[in-house]
Amino acid sequence: MTPAMAQSSSKPAVDSPQPVASAQAPTGPSVTAAEIVALRTKVQPCRFGASKTSPWVLIRVDVAPDRTPTKAEILDKARYNSDPAFRTAADAAHRAIMNPRCQPWPLSPERYNAWRIITFNFDPGDYYG
Repeated sequence: MTPAMAQSSSKPAVDSPQPVASAQAPTGPSVTAAEIVALRTKVQPCRFGASKTSPWVLIRVDVAPDRTPTKAEILDKARYNSDPAFRTAADAAHRAIMNPRCQPWPLSPERYNAWRIITFNFDPGDYYG
């Protein structure tokens, strides 16, 4: 998982939580490389229920100031409702994000505006490959 404002990889949605661009300009600096690594390390043990061939899943997460997720929304609802393999992967990713065992997230409280909304792009290959 890597938070970033712009996708740097040629692969779409490669297991990278990214601050979500919204109608309002984001406030504060972007998520740092150290925060990216820390998030990946923290959530990785909670990732279960999908295989290395599962599809990528994007989930928008609202994070509280105490560094715990308060809401996780699977972004591709149409595919979730029509593709059983995607639904399995999305449910596994959602469980990993919301699992209390993998919280609170190792993010700097002083940088709350940089990480209060994150889009996690789960690439199962990063967990099972």
